[in-house]
Amino acid sequence: MVDVSATGPASLYHKDLVGQAISIFSKLPYTEKQILLRRFTRMTDGPVSTGRSFAVDSLTCREHEVLTLLAWGYTRREIGASLEISTNTSAKHIANIYRKLDISTSAEAVKAALDAGLID
Repeated sequence: MVDVSATGPASLYHKDLVGQAISIFSKLPYTEKQILLRRFTRMTDGPVSTGRSFAVDSLTCREHEVLTLLAWGYTRREIGASLEISTNTSAKHIANIYRKLDISTSAEAVKAALDAGLID
């Protein structure tokens, strides 16, 4: 298992794997994404029930992807590169996430992702 809190080659390798997985996932048709998300939710015993999880449910699939990468510490530029979108589009998704979750910092975004069970 890779220590995701570490810095250095191991953490860079983990970021690259996560980025590749999300890149592949983002190219799937919408219905296939929904099927995979439902199966993953069942495998992980469902999402964590919190006060903020209802707001996270209002996010689009792409916003979930962006929030997950943001929570892993990716920059707007890295998110854009991983998802093959522009940095401006990445920034717009982040702004939409902040608005929908009523948050204003990346630390709050990480907490929202943790609360919703998007990351460990």
